[in-house]
Amino acid sequence: MKQFQTFLILGVLGMFATCSTTPNAPDHTFNNTAVGFSITKPSEWNYVSREILEENRDANRVNNPELEEVSRKTGNSPFLTVFSRYPEPNSRNNPTVSVTIINTGVAGLPPKSFLGQSTVILKKAYPDLTIVEEVRDREVDGIIGAFTRLKFTIVSVDDQRLPTMHRIWLVPRGALMFSIAMTGPQEGPDVSEDAFQEILKSIKIAR
Repeated sequence: MKQFQTFLILGVLGMFATCSTTPNAPDHTFNNTAVGFSITKPSEWNYVSREILEENRDANRVNNPELEEVSRKTGNSPFLTVFSRYPEPNSRNNPTVSVTIINTGVAGLPPKSFLGQSTVILKKAYPDLTIVEEVRDREVDGIIGAFTRLKFTIVSVDDQRLPTMHRIWLVPRGALMFSIAMTGPQEGPDVSEDAFQEILKSIKIAR
């Protein structure tokens, strides 16, 4: 899954804390009571294991030698949960949802500022990055956070080029921020916009 590299770039730059738990079966809902977060995947979608994430960490390049070096030195995956439309490994631009946690250490920091910084970081990795929707306020489970939509081309180590649409939400809760990323192709039957919106509606965050 080529878009894993995008998630890993954000992780290796120190924004995300490592956290991994297992989903609740058979209701397809991932629920982490320790951090107060749950999300439900479509029944036909597939959870992605930590082993697959680590394999994909080294399977792609990011068009930036400095970021590639940081990525190579990174250890465990920083994801809370990741699931995809098709089973992994998969050579296509597989629609994917990932959830990670930002531990800011201070309550009240503006999520729009954090998200703007993430866009700058991604621009270093993907020079053709275009902002489709500027960073703006957006509610998730009744909590006002930040949202942006980006598009860029991911290039794999075998020079496969994948035009990609990246949607990301940051949702604050105290000194934590939940980062919810939904990524897939820019056009065609796998865009998965309706599925992404249903997944977004399923999110529950403890107050």
